[in-house]
Amino acid sequence: RDAAIADHQAWLEAERDTMGFARVPTSEAKRMVEWLQAVDPAGAARVEVRRYTGGFLHGKTYLVEDGAAQAAIAGSSNMTYAGLAHNAELNLGTGGGTSSAGKVREWFEHFWDLSETYDLAELYGRLWDPHTPWSVYLRMLWELYGEHLDDDENPNVRTGLNLTRFQADGVTRMERLLDEHGGVLVADEVGLGKTYLAGEVIYRTANINRQRVLIVAPAALKSAMWEPFLETHDFSRWVKVYSYEEVRNRLDPDKGSIHTFLQEVEDYSLVVIDEAHNLRNSGAQRSGAVDRVITAGSPKRVVLLTATPVNNSLNDLETLVKYFIRDDARFASLGIPSIREYIKQAQAIDPANLTPEHLFDLMDQVAVRRTRKFVKEHYSNELIIGPDGKPTTIKFPQPKVRRIDYDLDDNGLALIDAMVYALDDPTDPHAPRAWEDRSRDPKRLMLARYLSSMYTVDHDLQEYQITNAGLLRSGLLKRLESSPQALHASLEKMILSHESFLDALGKGYVLKGEALSEWVTSDSDDLDEFVLEFDKDDQIESVDGYHLTELQADVDSDIELLRELRNLAAVVVDGIEPKAERLIAELTQIAADAQRVDPRGLSHADRRKVIIFSAFTDTVLPIHEAVLEAIENAAAGSPLADYRDRVAPPIMGSYAKTHERGASGGVDQGGRASTIAGFAPATAGPRNAAGEPAAKDEFDILFTTDVLAEGVNLQQAGQMINYDLP
Repeated sequence: RDAAIADHQAWLEAERDTMGFARVPTSEAKRMVEWLQAVDPAGAARVEVRRYTGGFLHGKTYLVEDGAAQAAIAGSSNMTYAGLAHNAELNLGTGGGTSSAGKVREWFEHFWDLSETYDLAELYGRLWDPHTPWSVYLRMLWELYGEHLDDDENPNVRTGLNLTRFQADGVTRMERLLDEHGGVLVADEVGLGKTYLAGEVIYRTANINRQRVLIVAPAALKSAMWEPFLETHDFSRWVKVYSYEEVRNRLDPDKGSIHTFLQEVEDYSLVVIDEAHNLRNSGAQRSGAVDRVITAGSPKRVVLLTATPVNNSLNDLETLVKYFIRDDARFASLGIPSIREYIKQAQAIDPANLTPEHLFDLMDQVAVRRTRKFVKEHYSNELIIGPDGKPTTIKFPQPKVRRIDYDLDDNGLALIDAMVYALDDPTDPHAPRAWEDRSRDPKRLMLARYLSSMYTVDHDLQEYQITNAGLLRSGLLKRLESSPQALHASLEKMILSHESFLDALGKGYVLKGEALSEWVTSDSDDLDEFVLEFDKDDQIESVDGYHLTELQADVDSDIELLRELRNLAAVVVDGIEPKAERLIAELTQIAADAQRVDPRGLSHADRRKVIIFSAFTDTVLPIHEAVLEAIENAAAGSPLADYRDRVAPPIMGSYAKTHERGASGGVDQGGRASTIAGFAPATAGPRNAAGEPAAKDEFDILFTTDVLAEGVNLQQAGQMINYDLP
């Protein structure tokens, strides 16, 4: 009996506590409490409530008294709105002071006398009691997430992935968002195991539910990471991996049967996009190709993996979310009438004042996002299975960043001064008479070849040309800082492009370069590709609509200045480059430090391992050769000599193009995985049946471009040198 009464009380309180914050139920509850607490003029209570606790009382009756007259209704109707107004109930009534009404009243009085006074007004009156901020906060959490509190009670499928607790929690949230919205953005910071989170969802979809899964990833990660990952963990044959380029090519009518490929992808149930920030530009070919895959055939669940959902602007986030949230008003009931406007408002906030809270409402609905700081605070002492198969405490080492200065010689200073001045053009292309008011300083680049629309008679300015010109200036400055070789190579290409443009002007037409209107929204940051794309475009326009004399003069002026800048760069290339010399000195010091006993117990071999990064192949190749030469010439027994025969071939994304230019060095796509394993066998190489590294430790220095910036674990290296200005 006592337990039943306690359960009933708990049920009443739960009913009260889950009323919600809506205006109508709140006002009705207040009216009820006021009615229950009403008193007559003499101060006596108008309403009394009692609760029968002697057993289960199922009967319902309604008594009405008007002086001596009595009436009664007895039947199935509960005293609720539905019971009194909507439900199909059966009730019998009697009135007029009949004996039947009196009998009903006797029945009521009998149980009334056996019942206990119950303060229903006090129960509901607590809704308006003052509460601490903490209580209000917990109530809000219940309102938002109460229905998901049981999610973590679902048994975790055994996949052999050895998920940590924070990873398993991430999978639980992923599954919930996939069920609710058909997609999820997994944006955990680098190193927290996004691949394993996706792997768990893939396993459940393919191995447990026997549904097909498509993984789309950068080409380097397809062969070096995803295919070995799927093989190691025995994933189902229903899982297929394509690179971005393969998807794009399969949907190119000039390269194969689109229909056949679309038939294949129609049946996929889950699409996983790795390094999804590559799709941030919706106008790019790869983005369009992936979107066609997602929308082909039956609805698909979509998992986007990226540690950097925002690269250039918050619009990147909107683009990614649209791959699985097609309705801009999807979250209107949560206070986000328009996803686009919501992000636009956040974009308008001063970056200095923009915080994660400004995007929380949206991210809470679409993303799994944990930082290393969050994991440290909420999952301290968490264990993870290491490469050797043994559990180890998760640690996030803090890198020690050092700045390395070097001195430029006179030739280097002259090149920098000339380039900076040349790229600092004060002309505003939006001005109505921009082509007339433009700077005519022969030492400044006007980039007229790329801003041809500024010279139209009706001033039909193309915004993409202005944007591209800005990107070109930025790209040249980046190459200037990286190496004179990188700058020299780009200036050579620009000169050839300008000469072709000037030749076309002489023949009466303008090379419009309309293909470059797409380049501004592409995923490429390759300046060489930018320049060459102009000359691939066969769209032309008559010079009749242009201020031809001014356009020819400015292009010719730019050609002369480009030649001067190229010659300045050539002088620096032919000399001894101070930056490369400083790099060699730093490598010598690293090797010397590695020879000493480390108090932390770190190995000599790993402490001298160095990754040398540059964004440009034209930089990587010459510094690779310079370092090789210095090592070969190092005296026997010197620290630098420790690197002899230990320098890996450079890994670059443009291997084929490099060799077309007559350069040497580099490793092709097929040899990339073995080179990486030879440099970091403990963290990036395969393992044998005993869980030990299967690759031989062959290299201590690895030169690379950003082709290895994604999905490769090179943490065995003790040092990383960014040869470019970060």
